[in-house]
Amino acid sequence: MFLKEDYDLKKMVQWLHFNDVIVLKDRENTVPNAHSLLESFLFQGIPVVIYKKGNDNIIVDVETFPEITDTFVRKERKMNTFNTKENHKLR
Repeated sequence: MFLKEDYDLKKMVQWLHFNDVIVLKDRENTVPNAHSLLESFLFQGIPVVIYKKGNDNIIVDVETFPEITDTFVRKERKMNTFNTKENHKLR
C-alpha cells in the first residue's frame, strides 16, 4: 500500500479524495466513515489504518496488526527547487 512509485500532488489529492489514514488512540478500535480497510499495521506500537472512505464504522482488532517499524526504510529524496514553476515566477 505504501507508495511504490513517484506521485505528483494531483495524484495524491485524488487518492485522499477516496481514501484516508487514521492513527488510532489508546483503546480505540473503530474506523469511522469507512467502506473497507486497505491496510492496517503498528508503527512504533501505534495502530495505523489506511482505508477507503464510506459510511460504515468498522471495528478492528489492533492486537492482530503487524508491527512494521523494523521493516520501514526511510528514504530521503532531495528535490532541486531551482527549476520549479514557483521559483521562476520570483525571478
